[in-house]
Amino acid sequence: MDASPSGVAAARQGGFGRIVGLAAPGDLDSLTSLFHQGADYVVHELGELHGAARPMPTAA
Repeated sequence: MDASPSGVAAARQGGFGRIVGLAAPGDLDSLTSLFHQGADYVVHELGELHGAARPMPTAA
């Protein structure tokens, strides 16, 4: 989990599976930036992730 767009971009470049960004409530610029940098999910608090997990595909 990362709260910065640069951290999300680094995780995406590093091949991380699911990337979660953390944005302050009401911070639309941060939310948008985190998605643009490659976050799969952007939340305001960890409790929002309940039930969001999906199985990762296995490499063939």
